Amino acid sequence: MWYEIFKFEIQYRLKRPDTYVFFLFLFLFSIVGVDFIFQGPELGVMKKIRQ
Repeated sequence: MWYEIFKFEIQYRLKRPDTYVFFLFLFLFSIVGVDFIFQGPELGVMKKIRQ
């Protein structure tokens, strides 16, 4: 019974366009997030402390 419900849900969701819009949104958000983590925020010119 669980398999039948799961199969129905998968088939139902693959037919709906909002599934693909949501996937695209999460995919683009993850790319921007990873890019931000590796490059860091742009803080402008920072004064370096000399020792």
